[in-house]
Amino acid sequence: MDTPEDRELIAPADRAWLRMDSDQNRMVINGFLFLEGKISYPLLKEYLGSHFTILPHIQSLPVGKYWIKHHHFSVEKHIFTHTVKKEELPFFASVEISKPLPKTVPLWQCHLIDTGADSVLFWRIHHAIGDGILLTLFMLSLMGIETEGTFKDSPLRRLFLDKSLSHKEAVEILQETMPKAVKLLAKPAEIFDSLPTGIKIIGITKSLGHLLAMLPDEKTTYKRELTGRKSVSWISNIKLAKVSSKAKEFGCTVNDIVTACVAQAIEEEFKNLKTKLADIRAVVPVNIRPLEMMDRGGNHFGLVFLKLPITAKGIKEKVAAIKSEMGKLKASLQPWAAFSILQFMGIAPDPLYKLILKSFSLKGSLVMTNVPGPAKPLYFLGHKVKDVIFWVPQAGNIGLGISIFTYNEKLTVGIIADRAIMPDAKLLSDRIRDVITKCIES
Repeated sequence: MDTPEDRELIAPADRAWLRMDSDQNRMVINGFLFLEGKISYPLLKEYLGSHFTILPHIQSLPVGKYWIKHHHFSVEKHIFTHTVKKEELPFFASVEISKPLPKTVPLWQCHLIDTGADSVLFWRIHHAIGDGILLTLFMLSLMGIETEGTFKDSPLRRLFLDKSLSHKEAVEILQETMPKAVKLLAKPAEIFDSLPTGIKIIGITKSLGHLLAMLPDEKTTYKRELTGRKSVSWISNIKLAKVSSKAKEFGCTVNDIVTACVAQAIEEEFKNLKTKLADIRAVVPVNIRPLEMMDRGGNHFGLVFLKLPITAKGIKEKVAAIKSEMGKLKASLQPWAAFSILQFMGIAPDPLYKLILKSFSLKGSLVMTNVPGPAKPLYFLGHKVKDVIFWVPQAGNIGLGISIFTYNEKLTVGIIADRAIMPDAKLLSDRIRDVITKCIES
């Protein structure tokens, strides 16, 4: 029998992600952690039992309107072991990502995979527990750093353990570990908090009107009835220094360059499929949570709808168009307007919720995320983390997700697609790799 202390009301935004779970799109954030060498099951179980469970709702089940603490919670029920050849990992991930998480235990899993020489961790965490930014920072906080030959906990752990952190202290922690992420993750909330209340109300109201009036996205090959069967792929080991050099040459950000390359690859994909060439919208998450509030868990992010300039000629024109469009979106309060819609979706009557979900998922063709990670190598249980790959979930009738991440001076891109629109995601990932390579080598 649960007591009042064992239950907590599910926040509207978190409940929206629970409601969006469907056979076509699982609202689960998935990712690989590639390690150097092997870790043991007992050591992993002990570590997760003492460190992983500090995140809110990791030990709870959603029941009706409440998070209910699971009285028989056991880390063992969430860890699975496998032996998988390295070349078979994309198929393994594709199969697992297509599965729902069990509803009898808290909504997360950790798969310990033996690839022969090394261990790989495959994580699955439901979006209702936390948004992508929060979960990325939390996962990185579990890893250690090396300083002058000794290992110590990542400073990021303080974001989740120290409930008295000031905003300045939280920004300093991020500056120490992920300096390139400070502007992206901290600035939106800082700018919003500095605005007068009247300006906030006017800006959000204006952005709400813009979102509601936004027409459905162009109907391309990416707009089909989904099957729920996913295909995943990824690109890794692209030297960040070369991408940064090209961004400096173009007078833009690394994200502008990579997004332009993605648009170029999609243009080539459309031409190959002999489908209509059209500019399509990417739904882009934006962190609006103050950094000092990471310990609270849950979802606190907004969305912007970025038009990808598929029809623009060449990378330079695409970069210019993306830079201009992102400048306008950053100056708007569209993320806060989108967050208010997401909160309403958590409490709206079912028919209205379904209408909103259908309407807004028609306005975009893919989900696209960008997180600048740590510039130096991290260590998990003493083992060097070689690579980090993750895949962003899609909602409604959106069947394509692209995740951009930087780590240890390398760029990685994760691609996930419903097989109805893309039977093999590797085809698109190969195109993106080729376009990025051509761009940075020119």
